[in-house]
Amino acid sequence: MGRRALLGTRGQISHRDSLPGQSIGLRTRVQAGHLPKPTIWAEPGSVILWGSPVTICCQGTLEAQEFRVDKEGSTAPWYTQKPLEPTNKAEFSITQMTEYTAGNYRCYYHSTSGWSERSDPLELVVTGSYRQPSLSAQPSPVVTSGGNVTLLCGSTEGFGKFILIKEGEHRLSWTLDSQRPSTGESQALFPVGPVTSSQRWTFRCYGYYRNTPQVWSLPSEPLELLVSGSLPKPTIWAEPGSVILWGHPVTMYCQGDHGAQKFRLDKEGSTVPWDTQKPLEPGDKARFSITRMTETHAGRYSCYYQSPSGWSEHSDPLELVVTGSYRQPSLSALSSPVVTSGGSVTFLCGSWEGFDRFILTKEGEHRPFWTLDSQRQPRGGYQAWFPVGPVTPSHRWTFRCYGCYRDRPQVWSLPSEPLELLVPGVSGKPSLLTQEGPVVTIGQSLTLQCHSAVGYDRFALSKDGDPDLPQRPGRQPQAGLSQADFPLSPVSSSHGGRYRCYGGHNLSSEWSAPSDPVDILVAGWLGDRPSLSVLPGSTVASGENVTLLCHSRIQTDTFLLSKEGSAHPPLRLRSKFRAQRYQAEFSMSPVTSAHGGTYRCYSSQSTSPYLLSHPSDPLEFLVSGPSGDPSPPPTGTIPRAGLKWYLNILIGVSVASVLLLFLLLFFLLRHHCQNKHRTSGDSSPAADAQEESLYAAVKDPQPEDSMELDPRAVASEQPQDVTYAQLNHLTLRRETSPPPSSSPEEPSEEASISWSLGYPRTQKAQWGQILQQQERCADPRSDPSTQGPRPALEVLCVGLGDGTHRNSLPGLCWGQWDLVRSGFLPKPSIWADPGPVVTKGSPVTIWCQGSLQADGYYLYRERVQGPWNSIVPQDPRNKTGFLIESTSSHTAGRYQCAYHTSRNGWSERSDPLSLVVTSVYGASFLSAHPSPVVALGGKVSLSCSSEYTSGTFHLLKDGGADPPRHVESVWWNYFQRWQAVFPVGPVNTSHAGTYRCYGSSRSYPNEWSHPSDPVHLEVTGGYREPSLSAQPGALVLSGDNLTLQCHSEVSFDRFALTKDEGLTSPQCLDGQHSPDFPLGPVSRSHGGRYRCYSGHNLSYVWSAPSTPLDILITGMYKKPSLSAQPGPSVSSGENVTLHCRSEIWFDTFHLHKEGSPAPLQHLHLQDTAIPSQATFTMSPVTTIHKGTYRCYSSLSKYPYLLSHPSDPLELVVSGGSEDWPPTSLEPGLQRGLKWYLNALIGVSVAFVLLLSFLLFLLLRHRSQGKCKMSVAATSEPEDRGLQKSSGPAADIQEENLYAVIKDTQPKEDRQLDSQAAASEDPQDVTYAQLNYLTLRQEPSAPSSLLSEEPPDESSVYAALAIH
Repeated sequence: MGRRALLGTRGQISHRDSLPGQSIGLRTRVQAGHLPKPTIWAEPGSVILWGSPVTICCQGTLEAQEFRVDKEGSTAPWYTQKPLEPTNKAEFSITQMTEYTAGNYRCYYHSTSGWSERSDPLELVVTGSYRQPSLSAQPSPVVTSGGNVTLLCGSTEGFGKFILIKEGEHRLSWTLDSQRPSTGESQALFPVGPVTSSQRWTFRCYGYYRNTPQVWSLPSEPLELLVSGSLPKPTIWAEPGSVILWGHPVTMYCQGDHGAQKFRLDKEGSTVPWDTQKPLEPGDKARFSITRMTETHAGRYSCYYQSPSGWSEHSDPLELVVTGSYRQPSLSALSSPVVTSGGSVTFLCGSWEGFDRFILTKEGEHRPFWTLDSQRQPRGGYQAWFPVGPVTPSHRWTFRCYGCYRDRPQVWSLPSEPLELLVPGVSGKPSLLTQEGPVVTIGQSLTLQCHSAVGYDRFALSKDGDPDLPQRPGRQPQAGLSQADFPLSPVSSSHGGRYRCYGGHNLSSEWSAPSDPVDILVAGWLGDRPSLSVLPGSTVASGENVTLLCHSRIQTDTFLLSKEGSAHPPLRLRSKFRAQRYQAEFSMSPVTSAHGGTYRCYSSQSTSPYLLSHPSDPLEFLVSGPSGDPSPPPTGTIPRAGLKWYLNILIGVSVASVLLLFLLLFFLLRHHCQNKHRTSGDSSPAADAQEESLYAAVKDPQPEDSMELDPRAVASEQPQDVTYAQLNHLTLRRETSPPPSSSPEEPSEEASISWSLGYPRTQKAQWGQILQQQERCADPRSDPSTQGPRPALEVLCVGLGDGTHRNSLPGLCWGQWDLVRSGFLPKPSIWADPGPVVTKGSPVTIWCQGSLQADGYYLYRERVQGPWNSIVPQDPRNKTGFLIESTSSHTAGRYQCAYHTSRNGWSERSDPLSLVVTSVYGASFLSAHPSPVVALGGKVSLSCSSEYTSGTFHLLKDGGADPPRHVESVWWNYFQRWQAVFPVGPVNTSHAGTYRCYGSSRSYPNEWSHPSDPVHLEVTGGYREPSLSAQPGALVLSGDNLTLQCHSEVSFDRFALTKDEGLTSPQCLDGQHSPDFPLGPVSRSHGGRYRCYSGHNLSYVWSAPSTPLDILITGMYKKPSLSAQPGPSVSSGENVTLHCRSEIWFDTFHLHKEGSPAPLQHLHLQDTAIPSQATFTMSPVTTIHKGTYRCYSSLSKYPYLLSHPSDPLELVVSGGSEDWPPTSLEPGLQRGLKWYLNALIGVSVAFVLLLSFLLFLLLRHRSQGKCKMSVAATSEPEDRGLQKSSGPAADIQEENLYAVIKDTQPKEDRQLDSQAAASEDPQDVTYAQLNYLTLRQEPSAPSSLLSEEPPDESSVYAALAIH
């Protein structure tokens, strides 16, 4: 429709050229005479809703012959009207208001005197072209009389300006430019006040764009300000609660003061009162009912009331939540809902809905809840992890979880199914039984029965590793008993496992202690069917010995033997490979009639111990002879194990008693001999103690695996070899003792135990006996040049004797080569290169290492009869490799190898090697919760899930330093996925690294999936924290450049920067080599709290986080004003107050001193009055306070967005000196002073302690030097005499011993007896106590050992070497 079609006149519209020869347009200057200016207005007003009619009125004089209306921007008159009769007014009608008719209008008229001047402009505005904004009062529409308030007009439209209009007679209006805070909405803050009760305060607001200032939005809802008096704040609550299911009723109550005349309920975001109610009796409470809760009712509510003295202030907000708007999430406990008292548990809430947040609620009186941001999973779904604990049995721990979106935080999903934690207590444990027996088949019906004599009202059943915890009410089959049945039919592989049950009372939160566990074994899962036989036969006489042999050709880990009708669990035995098959022998001795019955055996794998093979054919076992034999009770083979256990204990106790008796007798005899020797010689009690110490040290060495025989000694065949003992750790002490008697005529009476270590100074025949024992322990066939890894040769030779009768007990030797001489070859070693976990299609070599005498190597694979591969070496070698050029699922499995020699036949098989082939199934998914960035000492859970594999999940860490971890998967029904959780923690630096997970099926445990995407576990706190600074400063104007700098020790070459994001931990630390992080030009999104970390390249260990640094963005709001009282110029010692004031309502103010390194001072206001004002006090001031100050304002919900700075205030302080700043203004300088003072005190104390310690060492050294000089002067002649009397071997041996004692462990490992230091006896002897022994042999032929005369020196037992 054209613009002319919208016009209607009440007179004739003439043509523009009605006056010949004259053309008047908008740009033509009208010759104005003495005609008065016309008046222009619009009816019903100048602000018109789109599509509504409006009339423009122009009033001049009665002489007017023609009226015209011009529109700004048009080159021709917009309307022209000639009245048909004399009149002083013309009306121009617009039948439908649109954007084209909005604008500025002027009118003028023509009379016989000429044209009048134009009227004042009339701005005609059209509204309704855009969506309406919202109008709210900050902080509340209830204002005290004389107070001020801030009205916030906001919209999601990108308006350039907002208009606030006060309805009433004058329709006052205010216009402000819009602002954009971090929420993204455009808004404007209008200060209003002072407000009085003498008039109504009703407002609306509009928004428009700068290029079309007369085209406005729809008006906001009206907002009426209420003027309150001094009434108390009311209280608001909801019944039955604040979380209401969709469609259910809820009632809100508001309780105020007596005498209230009416109550109002406001909902956040609504500009009009939500509801108004009259008070209930007795007049202090009102009820607001919602008959059917929906999304529109969800939100935050507050109430207030009116009394004769005015309106009260608003109550605290009530958050009303509606649930049921979305599908319910799932809630599970990791890894079990059964938690010990004082323990913790992690809840997993997940959903396929794209929820931004999850809420966990605890049912009970207070209904606390926790909210966490969700994490999106790469394969779909969202979830959050809630740590809860510690838990106690005194409370009930029942939880539900919900999901919601950020833009609708009060609209929640349906609740998850309730999950109750079970905290076992101490009351009487129930019993768990199964009528079907512990072994069931797939598809069979199964019921677990939990019963107790306590009289429990409810029972719960738990399965190890299962997050479900089914509960059943208790029933009483007879008086005093209660029980519950848990049906588990039909049985599937998922039912295999270990079960326990608990009892509880309905009115109590406490549960009983757990029942004894019951293992449910599912047969028929593995395809194997083992065979069962009996030796000597299926019919035996009572009292004989019987062996049941279960065997299979397919490789298996465990065999189980079950007796039909027995309530006891089957016997388990590890399988052994013999005679080309896997087998286990179950022995019964002696048998009785109770052993008779039908037996079956099963096989299983260690990865799935509750899933069995098919049963063997039944074996009927008959026992003839007398019955009622008391030896074994009628429980199958179970008493056999118990009898054997008690027999072993009896034997062990008997042996220990005999050994203890011999040991006590030995000590008594030795003590008696020593007493006789001391009475006849010059010995002292110190010598006895010292000999006992050395004897104990040699008698109780380290285990065999810490003894190594040097291979060079094995090749030696000389009878004069000497065995040396290496001292790794020594404890030295000196005691006064003369050397023991070494007369060749009187051999030592001291019995000795020599571990191929020391040879007592005995007769020559005894030395030869020891050398013969050493020859027996040496392997003449060993080849030191053999390449490749081989096990260390461990030899243990023990000689027992008393010094004179050693050859009466021949020496005992145990070593690897004794097996060869007795007809057995050593077990070979097997390994895979490059490793046992290989990608599908890649090559791998399986190595088998045996003996140089091997003439053939054989490789065996599980479930394959006979050798899988064999190699005959062409030349002597002790190992060979079996190459698999391309691995596949057919090559995955467990391998063993063996070798054959022409002299000794076949070796036994090696330990099994599991060769794993990956990339057989789709990749698993690995994630870290709550975050892969973990502080030192914290905990993290690595969750591996897959929709392809249903068996075991495997977690591997790159580098191979840590062994793989394996966890059985659990079916997560909601996500239709299998999942396993690997808890990690408390975390240390060794946990940092890259992790991947794989999945495998139960049937094929060596065929793994593709690896998951890597998860980098980053550990913080491994090093000292760096410091973070901002350049040019932490206070930055929007649009300026900013650089954050991370300062740390010089050795670090990697830096990371994080910004706090609410409750969410950082998901990664993106490191860079530069410590500088440029952030400019900054915007409102850069405001926040930052931390930095330092670390090393190629490492996932980071330092502790730096002290947080707050980056504040200024220029977001209108600037406040800053003033000083009593003035900006004061004398030192006076009190000064700085006032920061804003006409707009803000709740936080900040004061900044130019050039000061101290952070901004903050003041948070509780007062809601306008104008807002904060007071910063300095008392007393000193010259350090002088400087330039500025203040800023902000809102607490946007703490990092500040206003423009106030105008600078120069504070001048005259007189006084540079006093130290008070803590109230310069906390940074005060903290710096305190730090330096503490550092100075610490350094001073450390210096004094160090000086005292050095002085102590100096005095001690001087006293020891004097003591040594005194001892040397008296003992040197005797010592030299002893040396001269000894042979060359003695000289060498004494020098070796001296070298050992001189060059041993550091000083802190030496202990010097205080009694020895004070001793002046020239015959002091130094003993070396051996704590750790490492054996080796080296060729040596000391002359003293082969001489006719026995050695004279009896105090040296071994030549000692240190390395």
